[in-house]
Amino acid sequence: MTADDALPPIPPPAISAILLADLDEFLRSGPIIADDLASYLASRGHTHPRFAADNMTGDVSFTVDHLWTITNGAGKTAAEYGHLADYFGADYQQDS
Repeated sequence: MTADDALPPIPPPAISAILLADLDEFLRSGPIIADDLASYLASRGHTHPRFAADNMTGDVSFTVDHLWTITNGAGKTAAEYGHLADYFGADYQQDS
């Protein structure tokens, strides 16, 4: 393997966006997940666990969007990041 074969480095905002995109999808995968998150927060003594669970899910989604904006603003293309297009869909495709 040569340096030409190596994938370009992925900046930390993009890595975080990938991880949080998966977490966002999981949190939104069904009411059982939201209920379990609320139960977990209640077990930690949160006074409004369902409200906090809903807010946490929203915060993850907004953070993904913000990190995607940072990454996209860096001028990278889908070809440079390869699999990021799988996470961000057609929006990740840019002109070179």
